[in-house]
Amino acid sequence: MLNGLARNPALPRKLLLALIHLHGEAAADGLSRRRPLEEAALAAMLAHSDHRVRAAVAANTSVGTEVRLGLLRDPHRIVRNRVVQQRDLPIPESGLVVTLERLDWFRQRDLLTPQEELGEIQEEVWRDRRLLRVLARHPEERYRLMACTFGEQLEEAERDVLLGDPSAEVRAAIAERLAEDARPRTPAELDGERGWGRTAVLVRPLTAELLDRVLSSGDAEDLYRLTHNRHLPPAAVEALVNSPDPEVRRSAAGRADLTAAQAARLAADPDQSVRTAVSVHPALTERQRAAMVPALDDGLSLQPRRPAPGETSVWARSVNPILRRWAARDPDLGSADAERLAVDPDDRVRATLAEHHPAAPPELLLWAYLSKPGSRSRHRPGFPTEGLARHAGDENAQVRLLATLDPEAGPALLETLLTDSHADVRASAAAHPRLPVKRILALLDDPDLGGHAAANPALPVTEMESLINFGC
Repeated sequence: MLNGLARNPALPRKLLLALIHLHGEAAADGLSRRRPLEEAALAAMLAHSDHRVRAAVAANTSVGTEVRLGLLRDPHRIVRNRVVQQRDLPIPESGLVVTLERLDWFRQRDLLTPQEELGEIQEEVWRDRRLLRVLARHPEERYRLMACTFGEQLEEAERDVLLGDPSAEVRAAIAERLAEDARPRTPAELDGERGWGRTAVLVRPLTAELLDRVLSSGDAEDLYRLTHNRHLPPAAVEALVNSPDPEVRRSAAGRADLTAAQAARLAADPDQSVRTAVSVHPALTERQRAAMVPALDDGLSLQPRRPAPGETSVWARSVNPILRRWAARDPDLGSADAERLAVDPDDRVRATLAEHHPAAPPELLLWAYLSKPGSRSRHRPGFPTEGLARHAGDENAQVRLLATLDPEAGPALLETLLTDSHADVRASAAAHPRLPVKRILALLDDPDLGGHAAANPALPVTEMESLINFGC
């Protein structure tokens, strides 16, 4: 009930402050979802003695970025953790140390073994490689030793820092790891290896003998693994591009070191999946792309590569719909490009733009939601609500939910939606301001809908005050 009240947009300022002061801990989840969070309430939450209330500020996306990032200096680890868990925040590199603090807290309580801690850190590095720089420069030696385990994944500056580390153990560890990473693997190391062990060999530097053996073996599985080897000489890349196996050629099509001639050859490959895979390669010109017809379903499996500065704008203008889909994922894409993609002939381009771009037009947001009920487009700025009551009878619960967003939905319709088979529809109907006050008051006693009724802006102020006093 208190969490519902915390979300209620009609809660008067005086009562909101009383709620924070008297029940901030209990209402923290609701406070994190209050939109907007008034300045007086924000100040009260930031000064609150309970860390859960301060953590709610970190999770509230209506609060300014600078304020939320400032909580990285909060004395309580849970507050700092909440900040780095917010995917919408541009966490500074210095703030990534909080991730290490969290994992160390678990390790010290024997909830993670040292090996499990390293595994968790490896996953975090996959999400944000800046953590490697934090590890390499950490004041604690054990973290710098962890950095050494990443070997060739480290940038040159990070390697130099570790090679000049004041600790002899760190210097020895990084030198040993780099030497091992650079050591060519021999045929004896491949023999008998299967699964990940075999892959680990084939993505490392290889002796000429082992490379020749793999290339001449015709083993499609080994050749596929070899396509992910960053240490191959040009002749080996050429052999993979000419492989008789289409899966090998398809994987080779994603290599960054393809020449323009190799990319052009793959663009004319007899296998559709190979042509689709290479169709997004930067070595191709737009004229070459225009002559291709990629299989768009195959394109769904292609992972977007990290764009260079300004590259998403180039993608947005490409004749290749897969590249335009990638561009539509960029929330910072310029308005002119976003307008162009909003009317793109490819459905998935438009749907992707609706889910990711803040300037997607209202009609596109609604179309995207109806095309894929439950999609994130409903939560984007500008989602239209007028006339949505017409969807109340739809067989899909996520479409019926739209009816509860219509500001003109009538009391009779809302009463019907309160008995809907889907919990989300019932909850949203309970919070609709056109629900009669008498019905709202009755719902306060409902164990499932009481909290949503407390969030209803039509709830009388006297009842709001009673709920706060009752909570005491």
